[in-house]
Amino acid sequence: MVSNEVRLFVGLLLISLGIIGLGFGLSVLPVDFAFTIILIFGLMLVIGIVLYLTAYWKKKREKSE
Repeated sequence: MVSNEVRLFVGLLLISLGIIGLGFGLSVLPVDFAFTIILIFGLMLVIGIVLYLTAYWKKKREKSE
């Protein structure tokens, strides 16, 4: 089982990589593969946000008990 700290770190890492990748994808927008870059990094951003929020809520729930 993966600890909450690892999930929080990986979530933040995916969020930051997703933001950087979306910025890069939007900067090269006229290129043909820009949509693929935006799609991949956007998915990475969404996965990072979900991972971070679930770990945060789990940590908050454990602390309140």
